This record gives sequence, C-alpha cells and structure tokens, in this order.
Amino acid sequence: MAPRNKFILTGILLALVIFPVWRFLLQEPYLTFVGWIVAAFGNILPYGKAGLSGMVEAGSGEIAFDLFDFRRTVVVDVSSIVTNIVPMLALVLATPVEWKKRVIGALLALGIAFLSHIFATATILWWQAQADTGVIEGLKIFTDGILIAALPLLYWFVWADSTSKGGINGLLKMKINRKG
Repeated sequence: MAPRNKFILTGILLALVIFPVWRFLLQEPYLTFVGWIVAAFGNILPYGKAGLSGMVEAGSGEIAFDLFDFRRTVVVDVSSIVTNIVPMLALVLATPVEWKKRVIGALLALGIAFLSHIFATATILWWQAQADTGVIEGLKIFTDGILIAALPLLYWFVWADSTSKGGINGLLKMKINRKG
C-alpha cells in the first residue's frame, strides 16, 4: 500500500476511535475547564465579570455563563468548536514518524487547540453579550472559519513538515511535478 494511502486510512480509523472517546468521556470535563478559564478572564475582557452557570445539562456541549455586568445568562454552544481535536490528533498520530515525535506533537496540538478553544469561546461569549453585534461579527467568522475548521490541517502541515527530514513530500513519498 502506498504510504499516503496508508496514512489516510490510518487517520480515518484513528478518528473513528478517538471521536467517541472524546465526545462521551472527555468533552464534558474539558468544556467545564474551558468555561472556567473564560469566566475567569471576564475581569479583563469586554463581557465583564462572569461565572459558570448551572443551567445547562451536563454533556450537552454548551457552556452557560452568568454575566454579572449584563445581568443575564448567556449560553455558548461549543461542541462543534472543540471537535477539531479529533482530526488534529488523528493526523498527528497517523503520521509515520517515531512515536516519541507523535506524542510530543499530539501534546503540542492539544495545547494549541486548548488556547484556540478559550479564544473562540470568549469571542462568541463577547459577541452574544453585545447589543450591537456588528463590531465583533468579523472576529467570530474568523474564529469559526479559520481557527476551528482549518487549525487541525494547518497545525499538522507545519508540524509534519518540520518533524520529518524530507518534509511533507518525503514523509508521504509524494512526487510533485514542478514546471518552471
């Protein structure tokens, strides 16, 4: 089997294994931790002092924040945001390099994803708290479109290219015709 086909199949199989573990075991505590941090940043971010609300059912993929300055509760649906961890880990773990590099790459990926999830959740919370949402709409679109959707592929490309001696081309033994 060609290296790139083996990589693709391995990545798909890993994603199929990682997804239920993530969704049904790890997502809820992870979201609680993200929510706690976003609420703690409320003292310095525009949505003001915030606290985690208990009004959302556990495992729903939503985080509820009590915004004290606005005197209301805002619910942020973050389940679609944090699922980018699955393809990110599948890409890294399927990459044919030494296991030590894969583990380090996966830990680094988790750290980057965690920071992006805090940023995305805070951005969406800020957006939902505003009466005039035009100010932050562009940032929310950037957050949803780039940080969440493209982050796994962008991270993997940079990580894999720097991890392998031959870069991406050598890693998957791809031949690229360049006319020049």
